[in-house]
Amino acid sequence: MEALRSNCELKEPHSWYIFVTTGALGLVLGHPFDTVKVRLQTQTTYQGIIDCMVKTYRHESLLGFFKGMSFPIVSIAVVNSVLFGVYSNALLALTATSHQERRAQAPSYTHVFIAGCTGGFLQAYCLAPFDLIKVRLQNQTEPRAQPGSPPPRYRGPVHCAASIFQAEGPRGLFRGAWALTLRDTPTLGIYFVTYEWLCHQSTPDGQNPSK
Repeated sequence: MEALRSNCELKEPHSWYIFVTTGALGLVLGHPFDTVKVRLQTQTTYQGIIDCMVKTYRHESLLGFFKGMSFPIVSIAVVNSVLFGVYSNALLALTATSHQERRAQAPSYTHVFIAGCTGGFLQAYCLAPFDLIKVRLQNQTEPRAQPGSPPPRYRGPVHCAASIFQAEGPRGLFRGAWALTLRDTPTLGIYFVTYEWLCHQSTPDGQNPSK
């Protein structure tokens, strides 16, 4: 999950772009491990983590670890916009205060948790199609198509999305969406509460955590 903002609000407008950039960098660094995790969870041809890594490298080269990465990178800005936008507006509705008023009086942790869960629920539902396409591409163990060899089932993320849509309709793109929301809804609620608590713990007495 990407860095959060709430009562400890961003001081500079360009900080949002910094968060997106760092989120994308973190995704690139973590994606190979996610590919190994997905394959171990969905396939029985591997004897463990090392075996999966060795076979992936031998059959698909280093690029095999980065299959399905493009859509998650594209989705970072969208997902963050949904998460922070819904969180901020839900907190506004729960506390009936403006952003300026919240700087003077912090919302309760209950309100923060509910707003975080609301943002997490909608964010997870928006993320579901991107996550499904990522997993489908990660599970393709064929190397890059060579002349005379059969092509892989999906030629890329756009072809994967189009194939799922044609075969299963719009609902096919949301397979597993409810499981994703069950995971992310409470997780992000707890995440926002933890962030708020850390902000207050790291703020000297008499100072406002938003400054």
